[in-house]
Amino acid sequence: AAARLLAARDDDRGRVDYAYRVALGRRPTSPEAEIALRFIRSAGDQAPTEVWGRFWQVLLATLDFRFLD
Repeated sequence: AAARLLAARDDDRGRVDYAYRVALGRRPTSPEAEIALRFIRSAGDQAPTEVWGRFWQVLLATLDFRFLD
C-alpha cells in the first residue's frame, strides 16, 4: 500500500489526501491533514515506504472504523 501511495502522488499533501480517500472514503479535514503532515515529516531518515506504511496503519486505527450497533 505504501509503495502504491508513493507512486500515485508526487507530494506529501497529495498523498495524505489520496490515502484518506482510499481508506476512509473522504478527504481529511484541515487539522487532520496538518497532523498527518507533521507525522510524515517527523520520520527523519526512515525509508519512505516504512513511514507511509505506518501512516496507513494510523488511518485504519481511526474512529472512522469504530461504531456501535
